[in-house]
Amino acid sequence: MGRIALRQVIWNEYKSGYAVLLDVESKNSNALKLYESCGFQTFQAQDYYTYTNSKG
Repeated sequence: MGRIALRQVIWNEYKSGYAVLLDVESKNSNALKLYESCGFQTFQAQDYYTYTNSKG
């Protein structure tokens, strides 16, 4: 159902002249598979950093 809903949203936005961009955690393989199956491609990837208090 998620794929059907996503494709409907993409189509509606496309018909309205909008670009559809996504931001997803690179380790979320299920989401990446869904988006890629709907035609999305990675054009930028970025690693994020977590703050660790070393004075702790």
